[in-house]
Amino acid sequence: MLSVSAYKSQVLLYRLDVNLLGKSSASKNAASPEMSKLPSLTPVILPRNQLRMSTPWLSRPEKPEEMEEKIRLARSKSDVDDEFKDHIERAKTWHQITVIAQEDEMKANESLAKYGRPRTTPTKVKVRSGSTASQQRTPVKKERLLVIPEVDQRRDYAGFVLQQRMDNIDVRHKTEVMKLYLPYIQTTPSS
Repeated sequence: MLSVSAYKSQVLLYRLDVNLLGKSSASKNAASPEMSKLPSLTPVILPRNQLRMSTPWLSRPEKPEEMEEKIRLARSKSDVDDEFKDHIERAKTWHQITVIAQEDEMKANESLAKYGRPRTTPTKVKVRSGSTASQQRTPVKKERLLVIPEVDQRRDYAGFVLQQRMDNIDVRHKTEVMKLYLPYIQTTPSS
């Protein structure tokens, strides 16, 4: 029977090999040397679900197969890092666009040009009749301007949403990195 903790990450469950359940310990021990493909780099999961690399200094030379495996692992980690860096940039850009859109339209169009959005051309707007030269024309569908407390409230909420997105991206990134190293992880450091 398995017990799952609500406070630990579920990443350790990926290591569970259902095929080895109910087999003798001799067959389990026979499969373990195959698991350690990187003797010169041994990742270890610490109690708080942190990943630590244990590397012996000049104790054993690397084999060409191990070097190829380490290069493949480094490239896949670099790909994961680049992917999540793009996610973070998109979240920050989204936040900038939503904050800028609350400012007046002319400043918003100038600022949004930095993010690649083309300038919007002014469209025809229906105005209320009865205006004179001394009165300003008011559009039929004029939106009410926000007062300062409402703007502050929206910006605070936008900052909260951005932080939630960043935390979510960070958790997903840690999970993906953990999935990369799971085939090589030893649960207890070897002395």
